[in-house]
Order: sequence, then structure tokens, then C-alpha cells
Amino acid sequence: MKGDPAVLKKVSVSLPFGIGSAEWEADPTERRAAWSLYVELVTRIAVEPLEGEEGLLREALNSLYSLFGTTGEILKEAGPDVGASRNSVGGIAIAVLNRGLRRFLAKWHPRLQVWEAKR
Repeated sequence: MKGDPAVLKKVSVSLPFGIGSAEWEADPTERRAAWSLYVELVTRIAVEPLEGEEGLLREALNSLYSLFGTTGEILKEAGPDVGASRNSVGGIAIAVLNRGLRRFLAKWHPRLQVWEAKR
């Protein structure tokens, strides 16, 4: 089995949505969960700008909403070793969902619904 090319001892991240920052020492379970979460986040349609009439806003918001289920599955699969404290992969993921993404979607889903109804 091939080993990790680099092993991080300490991880520091700045969190989105004004949540702040966190620092922790990552173990292999947290690294795998963090990688899975990263891949899910950066492959969403909503993270790339859409030109003019490209794409559908509804699909972008639904893709972001699906992160709640995906993140839950990743954290459940990883188990309690990913943690729930503020400075753990699990705690950071939950904070991003509840304090950031949930508020964003709560604002934009109803606005989109009103806009769609008027079209």
C-alpha cells in the first residue's frame, strides 16, 4: 500500500461565512473525511461562475442543499474520531452547514421561488 506523500501534523483553516478559523492536529481518519468533504465542496456547480444564461440557479441551490445529506454520510462513515468539537473536522463541517450554508439557503431558496413564480 502506498503511503501518504506528505503528512500534515497541524492544520489551520479560515472558515467561510464569517465563522472564524480553526486549528487542529489531523489524524488519518480526519484527513480522509476532510478530503471527502473537500471533493464534495469543490465539485459543486455553485462554486464556479456561470456565464449569461448558462446553468440553472435552482440546480445550483439544490446541489448546495444536498451537501447536508452528503456531509452527514461522510461524518457517519468516518465515525466519532472526526469529532464534534469546534477544532475538529466534524465540528467544522457541522458549523459550515448550520451557521453558513443553512442561512444562505434559507435566504435564497424563497427568493428564487418568488422569482420563478413571476416568470
